Amino acid sequence: MERKFKHGNYTKQPLDWKQVIDHIRMNILDIELQLFAATALVVAPRVGEIIEIKTKDVTGEYILIEKTKCRLKHGRKVDPYRQVVKPEWYQKMLDAYLPLLDRKPSEYLFQNKRTKTGGKLTRQGANYRVGLIFKDSGIDLQGQQPTLHTFRKTCANFLYEQSGRDLAFVQQHLAHASIANTAKYLDSSFRNYAERAKQFMA
Repeated sequence: MERKFKHGNYTKQPLDWKQVIDHIRMNILDIELQLFAATALVVAPRVGEIIEIKTKDVTGEYILIEKTKCRLKHGRKVDPYRQVVKPEWYQKMLDAYLPLLDRKPSEYLFQNKRTKTGGKLTRQGANYRVGLIFKDSGIDLQGQQPTLHTFRKTCANFLYEQSGRDLAFVQQHLAHASIANTAKYLDSSFRNYAERAKQFMA
């Protein structure tokens, strides 16, 4: 009997990268929502990561993401940050929108609009924004409710194909502890990745 997928294996199907970018650029009018969607697509963050991004994390050469899942060594996080290179179109979006958003370096990039003082976006608020992004988008969601993992998986599959199916490269981008997690994340046929690897080591 096949074991049911655990967390991480039931993620949404990847969408077409170019179609999502075109939708973000042409159909989303709210500048913060557009930047949120672009960040989700480029960074492939977990929900706990995107709500922690501050303005200072995107103003340097890289987008700095603090990992929410990171092994501890002697009580300290090992490599708690990952660096994501900014595509040129994303940098142009930042240059245009950050002055309009008027965020201080220490402030959260994406803020809670339900409070007068802003503050950190909630997990529920983050996934609510994903729903707004794809509302009336015309993109085939295959009958599934989009979540932040929709962006994560879309980015992962795009990088996998563009890199010549380099699993290690995609693993680093997603900050997966195990390359086996990355393999099954990209393709359900890799669920028994460790067992299949034995075929090549006989």
